[in-house]
Amino acid sequence: MHELINVGDEIKNWSESCVTISSIASGRLGLLLKGRYSEGGYPYEEYIPWELPPIQPPIRIHDGCWLRASITLDDGTKLGSVALRSNDPRDTIEEYEAEWERTIELIRNGELEAG
Repeated sequence: MHELINVGDEIKNWSESCVTISSIASGRLGLLLKGRYSEGGYPYEEYIPWELPPIQPPIRIHDGCWLRASITLDDGTKLGSVALRSNDPRDTIEEYEAEWERTIELIRNGELEAG
């Protein structure tokens, strides 16, 4: 999947806002994309788990911590995505993957709906 997204690409988030990708970190379970929104230049972070299908409209899971949605690449390909709250302190691929693993475990244990 990493070959589909490159630094400098413009993507659209779940609300169709344009984002320019400035960094991509690849992990065991997915990709962490970082960039800036075209309008306003606000920071953007979104985690793309390898196995998560796109979903529309977005839904909140995990006590409102994750927003499950999708992103759209330049060529129209949609990928499933999750984003943490903007004030969440996690910043690295390792931190995102640890939270994703915790989320998967909660789903497996029936403590959380997958949405």
